[in-house]
Amino acid sequence: MDARRWMLEQVLAVQSEVDTAARSLSKPEISLINGEELTRIEELIAANTYPEKWDGTEHRGDEWLPDILPDGSIQPLLFDQI
Repeated sequence: MDARRWMLEQVLAVQSEVDTAARSLSKPEISLINGEELTRIEELIAANTYPEKWDGTEHRGDEWLPDILPDGSIQPLLFDQI
């Protein structure tokens, strides 16, 4: 959930930055996440809801994992970490 909150903040920050620049140039604003979507995302985060079939034990994006190749074979890690 921390990663979801962080990513939401990042997307909203980009949207705000672009919209501020657009207004200063009399250009149209953008909507990466509209009000309805934002409300729903915040509800799901508050309810600690994971995407379908996720249970919260999945690997994080900053973990090193072996590559699983298209033929199903596994390329193991040469090093556990950098």
